[in-house]
Amino acid sequence: MPLPEWFVEQQHRLFAQLERPLEALLPELDRDVRRTLARTVFSAVHGIVALGLEEKLVSLSLPDLAGQLAATVRAIATGRDELRAIDRGDWPADLRRS
Repeated sequence: MPLPEWFVEQQHRLFAQLERPLEALLPELDRDVRRTLARTVFSAVHGIVALGLEEKLVSLSLPDLAGQLAATVRAIATGRDELRAIDRGDWPADLRRS
């Protein structure tokens, strides 16, 4: 069953909130690559929050969870050179292994 149009539009607005800062950090990335990266970052953050709040992996206080989330986002943002490799298809060797 397809998602309602209003929900799809709401998702696009949400992802646009991530695409704008990614465009500032990585202006040379292809637009489609940046869109995919925005969704990947959203998924990573969502996973940390969902698992943390539900105490699925470890029990963290909200301040500790916020700190872990901030550290993860900083790690993604400071790894810009690695993220640029996405657009070039120049993956690190360890990611090419099967």
